Amino acid sequence: MAGKNYIHFAGIINVIRGINHIYIYSPAPPKILATWSNNIQKLAEQTRLSLPVTVCTDPRHAVNKPYSLNNFNTQGFSQWPDPIGLAATGDSALVYKFGSIAAQEYRAVGIHMAYHPMADIATEPRWGRIAGTFGEDAHLAAKLTSAYIKGFQGDSLGPGSVACMTKHFPGGGPQKEGWDVHYSNGKEQVYPGDNFDYHLIPFKAAIRAKTAAIMPYYGIPVDQTSENVGMGFNKDIITGILSGQLNYDGIVCADFITISPDECNGKIVSYAKCWGVEDLSIEERFLKAVEAGVYQFGGEKNPARSSF
Repeated sequence: MAGKNYIHFAGIINVIRGINHIYIYSPAPPKILATWSNNIQKLAEQTRLSLPVTVCTDPRHAVNKPYSLNNFNTQGFSQWPDPIGLAATGDSALVYKFGSIAAQEYRAVGIHMAYHPMADIATEPRWGRIAGTFGEDAHLAAKLTSAYIKGFQGDSLGPGSVACMTKHFPGGGPQKEGWDVHYSNGKEQVYPGDNFDYHLIPFKAAIRAKTAAIMPYYGIPVDQTSENVGMGFNKDIITGILSGQLNYDGIVCADFITISPDECNGKIVSYAKCWGVEDLSIEERFLKAVEAGVYQFGGEKNPARSSF
């Protein structure tokens, strides 16, 4: 009941604020999610522009994970292996089938956007998010990433599609010493063997598969660009490589809490992961990210600042 009341309240507040992209953490079962989604859309219809709400989520289908960065296990959804388990099969047809089934389940409860797949390459064995990837082989990951996106979206976005936000560009696997990039000791990404381009291979496949959105990561690509700043602030990464070299023209959404700290009741719950630009003000961080090529900001709750 607490989960039901929380997502209901949070959704109402966001719609009233004018936010029409809502990310849901709650592991509420399908009936509650569907009822909540329908009520949120009815509320959105009553706003000045009657814009529908886009409901977004991280994965909800993997087994044996009550909560993690890779998956929100939700009762009532079909159960599948983590992406690393799907990768072990090497079967792109199976991955496509999973995407198609998961998309139908998402749409049945009113979810329109998937904050996945992870196209990261697991080149650092100490990194804690390997289960959410398709492994260390970039070419296998590219094949499965493409199948995954086509399963969710179809050949093109339509009424039955779930839009994919592929992450974490240009690859979040090469964390220095395997540290978690959500914390300041893990802010650096390093590329022993000069293998930066190897991490781009699955993202090229995602772009060919017409992924609806791409999310840059928090990390600093050490000495790979003209300035050592996080991906979401890095013009060489977003405008230079993603838009320029790879000809990507879809949505670019900064990862959650890249700009502003997460606050609750006036207290900071999580500091911003604004690596490389910590000394900038919040307004200056927004400007730098926009100038780099970002135009949506995950986790931001102020509609005067962003679309999330």
